[in-house]
Amino acid sequence: MCQVYNTLPILSSKFDVAVVGAGPGGSAAAKRCAEHGLKTILLEKRKLPRHKVCTGMIMSEMAQTLIREEFGEPPSDVLTTPPYVLGLQFHAPEIEALVLRHRMPFAWRKDLDYWLNLVAQRAGVEMWERARVNGIVEEDGGYTLSLERDGESQLLKTRFLIGADGAISTVRKAVFPDIQMRFQLCMRLCYESRLELDPEYIHYFYFPDIMAFEINRKGDVFLLEITPRPNQGDGADIVHRAEVWLSHDYHFPLENKPLWRDGCYEPAMSRLPFSGPFPLAKDNVLLVGNAAGLSKPITGEGIGTAISSGLMAANAVIKASKRDAKAADFYLSKCQEMVATLGTIYPPPGKMYEEAKKGINRYLEALVKIYSRSMRIL
Repeated sequence: MCQVYNTLPILSSKFDVAVVGAGPGGSAAAKRCAEHGLKTILLEKRKLPRHKVCTGMIMSEMAQTLIREEFGEPPSDVLTTPPYVLGLQFHAPEIEALVLRHRMPFAWRKDLDYWLNLVAQRAGVEMWERARVNGIVEEDGGYTLSLERDGESQLLKTRFLIGADGAISTVRKAVFPDIQMRFQLCMRLCYESRLELDPEYIHYFYFPDIMAFEINRKGDVFLLEITPRPNQGDGADIVHRAEVWLSHDYHFPLENKPLWRDGCYEPAMSRLPFSGPFPLAKDNVLLVGNAAGLSKPITGEGIGTAISSGLMAANAVIKASKRDAKAADFYLSKCQEMVATLGTIYPPPGKMYEEAKKGINRYLEALVKIYSRSMRIL
């Protein structure tokens, strides 16, 4: 870990714990540390509340329970319309949709995450927005972070560092520069239009060539979310194919252009995100959530695993601070249990391909089983 400073930045402050990334995992970790008397700062590179490319359903039973226990019930103004969805519907050409019923709170992620930020702040967390970490140096028994905050260079010192800064993690790149994550691109387009689809369900669509996309409705708009697979063509072609199919079956007007489009990179869903050691932690630097590749296989759900790993990291920091020990020693063993459980969700190699060859209905049935199991564990 090294950084060359071209100018002499301002030394801002010293903290016991610095958490980078203000998503659910970052808020949970920072809140838990602050509640145990550690001087904690939560750093976010963007202005809050910040947009997040995500469906926004709090999917698993674990995620719902953790949010309720750690933060409380999501307020009505955090949830969207509808505030809860009743489950998932899986569609394919010429077959009846398969329905997986599972009631889930439903939100725009910017609203959900910002509420978590504010709860953490009320617990004593100092929160800086527009604070981008540009470099990390290990020195003097801790870590010095070089930041750009509102255009001004600053230095921040901390004893413990928690990276909760997503799949493209600055903390991971600094601490583990030789480890590469397997990514996938997630595309989202928002339309001001109505489709003949039940708005109280999330809808997944699959085709014989296994092109897939998702539709969800929030208020007066619907969102088309696509994760392109290899050899499917470019993103524009895949979007056009999805729009054409929606126009044939659900009366989507092809002349209707999206209000906006955005995207992000997420850890690979169909296989382990790293080829080497996993999970990732070193001394007093701990990675959580997507920064550590801890999202659900196949479903891509990340809220529950982010909060759970964030709390594990905070507990490890709390123990290490009392015993003059390395936080990684406490974190890795607990986190490895999560990784082992996640591994049980992956279908056997080639299983989904074999099911697809037997027919799209068999493929959807296998998917429903994976989603159902994923919702019940972790």
